[in-house]
Amino acid sequence: MTTDSAAHREYTMLSKEILRQKDLKTGIESAIEREGLILIHGTALRDQDFKGMKESKVGLVWSPRSNDELYGSTVNLAAAHLAGIDMAIAPDWSPSGSAGMLQEMGYAARHYGVKSDDLIKMATSTPAKMARISDHVGSLAPNNFADFVVVNVAVDPTKPTALDPVVKATPADIALVVVGGQPIYGDPALLTQLLPTGTAVDQMTVCGATKAIYLGQSEAGVRGWSVAEIKKALNAALAKGSSSLPDIECD
Repeated sequence: MTTDSAAHREYTMLSKEILRQKDLKTGIESAIEREGLILIHGTALRDQDFKGMKESKVGLVWSPRSNDELYGSTVNLAAAHLAGIDMAIAPDWSPSGSAGMLQEMGYAARHYGVKSDDLIKMATSTPAKMARISDHVGSLAPNNFADFVVVNVAVDPTKPTALDPVVKATPADIALVVVGGQPIYGDPALLTQLLPTGTAVDQMTVCGATKAIYLGQSEAGVRGWSVAEIKKALNAALAKGSSSLPDIECD
């Protein structure tokens, strides 16, 4: 929260270290000075802090649902946007955040009115830029890895809010997931069509929809594990901490 002086003091100390490194003029670039430094949450940041982050090319990862659940407030979006800092979105962790990126984008759209095209950039091209790997991932471009998700929704490109249906989609609407050009998840008919004939896939029910998953090139596939066996192993481990795998959020 912006009233948390202890948390804000940590940022102040970090800012002073960045300035100190710049003043050393030793010719040796420090890790803290290089573009690529990223803050997570930043709920205690104030207007002037965002200006300093912009000048030092510091990025921010925003986890609105987790912030609301844990702290009752989140980062000052208006000030961050006005300063023009690079901001990505992520669910944080499952106990307080959303179950996945799609649900987190939906939460941000519903509760904070963030535009859908901005949210999709915050989940794709912006984090790739922040991590300095945009030459490989983050967008559909020549020479980039073929990482993409196909969402089964109707999009009208003539509307100014054309991408709203994507942000409002649920896990049941995910038709296909491709990583590095390899189809690994999606609607059974589509996934089996893209995989070599006879390739074994596992099936699961997600938000009332039947989905297929290809584990063949994963460590689980090498070990011959099924989705049910993976869930069993994870629940056995989580049970030691009096926990278990939660159900997938469907909105």
